[in-house]
Amino acid sequence: MTADLFYFKKFFVNHENCTLKVGTDAVLLGSWTEVQDAKKILDIGTGAGILALMMAQKSNADVIVDAVEIDLSSAQMAHHNFMNSPWKKNLSVTHMDIRDFAPARLKYYDLIICNPPFFEDCLRSNDNKNNLAKHNTKLNYRQLIESVNKLLKNDARFVVIIPYDRMDNLYSLCIETQLVHTKNTLVVPVEGKKPNRVMMEWTKTNEFLDCKQNMLCVRDRNNVYTEDYLKLTKDFLLFSHNGKHKKY
Repeated sequence: MTADLFYFKKFFVNHENCTLKVGTDAVLLGSWTEVQDAKKILDIGTGAGILALMMAQKSNADVIVDAVEIDLSSAQMAHHNFMNSPWKKNLSVTHMDIRDFAPARLKYYDLIICNPPFFEDCLRSNDNKNNLAKHNTKLNYRQLIESVNKLLKNDARFVVIIPYDRMDNLYSLCIETQLVHTKNTLVVPVEGKKPNRVMMEWTKTNEFLDCKQNMLCVRDRNNVYTEDYLKLTKDFLLFSHNGKHKKY
């Protein structure tokens, strides 16, 4: 087996045979998420484990980072990546559907992070693994939010990245579940284009909190990474002299 590796500054991710490869969405969300004083963190749908690894890098030595993954080969690869990281004692992965994991309430979490399936009402491919990763036929937004709500501690946070055109749908579900919107970043892929992603932070609280909102542009009109993107991802991504990611 030839490893398919993506190198970060302090760890690498082997994403061969995983349902979803390392991509910009996960890098953005992991870089954007504030760990603060979280002691127990959960990554839902971890894939190869990138978000869990990013949370471990940001955290103190005693933080527990759990991951849940429904696809067996992806869960096995995440375990491999965890064991080859500097934080192997902090990381664990469970091969399970989050809808089964959540009702057991094995733990309550200070922070839950998720890069969920994002294609709705689209033609699906013949690749069952890609369908599982990219289409929400197995986990829709309502089921995700219900699971998150069961697992969050009071005053804990939930962070997620979704397509911009699905923002209103997720927003309504979170409000219905009485989560409070605290942070919102619209992601513009190229300067001059419309946003295509949104990163959202929600908190389980009875208090009214202001929502911080901003916009992040990934590339300028010359297709070069912007200073804002480079600043956001500087603790994780390796860049060559021409501004491209170093993957190997």
